[in-house]
Amino acid sequence: MEKKIFKKTGRRKRSIARIKLTNGKGEFTVNKKNIKNYFSSTLINIAKKPIDKIEKNNQYDIKVNVKG
Repeated sequence: MEKKIFKKTGRRKRSIARIKLTNGKGEFTVNKKNIKNYFSSTLINIAKKPIDKIEKNNQYDIKVNVKG
C-alpha cells in the first residue's frame, strides 16, 4: 500500500499545532504520547469523530505536535 502523508499547521496567537495524518493502525498521539494522557474520553471522542464518520478509524495514524 502506498504511504500517504497529509500535513497541516494551525496557529492561534502564539500557539502552533502541527498535524500529520498517515496510513497506519489507528494510533493517535499528542506530543509523542498517547492521546489518553492529554484528554478525557469526551474530548477524545470529539477529536476522533471525523475519522469515525468515514469509518476509517483503524486505517490512519494521527500525530499532533502542540506548542504554546
